[in-house]
Amino acid sequence: MPASMADSTVAIGEVYLRPLNGKSQGHYERNWDLGVTRGHMEDAARARGFPIREELQDKPFQFGDMTLRFLNLNPQRRSENNNSVVVLITVYGRSVLLAGDISSHNGLEDEIAKQIKAATKLPLDILKIAHHGYTLSTSTGFLRALRPKLAVATNDLGKIYPNVKWNLALASKSTTISSVQENGVIIAFATDGRISLSNCIHLAN
Repeated sequence: MPASMADSTVAIGEVYLRPLNGKSQGHYERNWDLGVTRGHMEDAARARGFPIREELQDKPFQFGDMTLRFLNLNPQRRSENNNSVVVLITVYGRSVLLAGDISSHNGLEDEIAKQIKAATKLPLDILKIAHHGYTLSTSTGFLRALRPKLAVATNDLGKIYPNVKWNLALASKSTTISSVQENGVIIAFATDGRISLSNCIHLAN
């Protein structure tokens, strides 16, 4: 990792933090204390003077050189995982999808795939796999629609469910990497569209 990267800091202008819908939490989500975790996040942001934005816009907007679009903004979902905000990023002709913790239940992945098809050219360059690669997400239909070239799992590859591994290998033929096994991953985009990856971004303790 370059020394300049290790010494740099991230400037925060505002924090996007949607309200928690307590009625939509499933059994497991209540056990995870989502409300407590969200409260800690809000307290930390306010203690540092960061403005909090709870209402997320449904139109694309500029974020530096990137264009961001929030998807999955309909709050009427069965669980808070499925209420995850999904973010489509386009930059220098490349496309990235941050799929949150969504699942394929109730046609949610199909709905999001249609939105992405209407918003950007496919195939998708990079997919942050939903729900850490656990089952009930990253369906064959979703992958066939988006055809991501690179899939990033925020999990150990050994903990990704077998059906998700097969879907990635057969439905979209995606290369899959693990942020855990790579000790963190940074994906950078050059103005000419080139994509570069850096790993081992976390300093040793």
